[in-house]
Amino acid sequence: MKNNLQNSRDISIDLLRTIGIVFIFLAHVDAPFVIKQVIKFNVILLVVISGYVYREVKDYKKYIYKRIERLALPTWLFLTFFFLGLFLVEKILKIKVGGLNIDTIISSYTFWWGIGFVWIIRIYLGVAILGPIFLKRKLSFNYLILFYFILEFFIAIILKKYNNENFDRIIEILPYTLIFCYGNLLKKGLIPIKKVTFVLGIFILVFIMQKYNIDMGEFKYPPRLIYIWWGLFVFNILFLLKDKLIELINKKIILKKIIQYIGESTMWFYLIHIGIYYILFFIKKSILIDWRIEYLVLILLSFIILVIKDMLIKKIEKLLKNRNIVLEMLKG
Repeated sequence: MKNNLQNSRDISIDLLRTIGIVFIFLAHVDAPFVIKQVIKFNVILLVVISGYVYREVKDYKKYIYKRIERLALPTWLFLTFFFLGLFLVEKILKIKVGGLNIDTIISSYTFWWGIGFVWIIRIYLGVAILGPIFLKRKLSFNYLILFYFILEFFIAIILKKYNNENFDRIIEILPYTLIFCYGNLLKKGLIPIKKVTFVLGIFILVFIMQKYNIDMGEFKYPPRLIYIWWGLFVFNILFLLKDKLIELINKKIILKKIIQYIGESTMWFYLIHIGIYYILFFIKKSILIDWRIEYLVLILLSFIILVIKDMLIKKIEKLLKNRNIVLEMLKG
């Protein structure tokens, strides 16, 4: 998601963010199982990017406040409109949509789970809190590896002894924090990325050979083993190819502008897609929609509404001629 700490735009970062977000959209449609396995790198890619663009801050409290302002406030605003919309659909259109119980609403506003899409905000806030603390210790690549294997061992023991979703959601912040740190160490040139990619490839190959018919989703909550390896492996490949990809994109001016726009606005692009997803979900109850059409509509409608939203904000700002906290939350 958009990071307030990076002053200058980097088209390669916008490209990676765009890849991550559009593949998250793909994960939310009824795509074939194999495709859903391949795209399991999406969340890890975005968390690595958040670590990559992070720069050491002097005022930790101010930094946390800015992350809450950038992540939590827009999501709470969206959820308010979202639940109000569900309420109106049930009352006016007399369509039972569900999700209007107190447990779902509270769980959504706390980013615990709720409607299911906003858990990623909890991850971003968690790594925003813990990531800088880890990096303050002058974390090296060797220590990162050591912490990772200790964490894998710890999670294996915990999962064997306790089978509790709430506990899983607490400890999942830890592996994502290490993934955040991986991105930051990469930015500092402390990750031997080609060697790491080769080793991850070996790990993945051996794991698949042992467990041929696997579902990486089983290793996502909390993230561990093949889910982390695959996510970092694909990110590394994309990172190594980014300069060549940028050369191609620079020849397509419109495509470049779209990628930059999405890269600057991933937060609201993601939030808007939740609403479009639910609309398509209810339509699919009456009409059979091919997953490819569903995916295309999900991206296009989300993008169109994003553009309309930004155009309206600019016009309102000109009329008000002063800073408005609601308009700030509605920005990308």
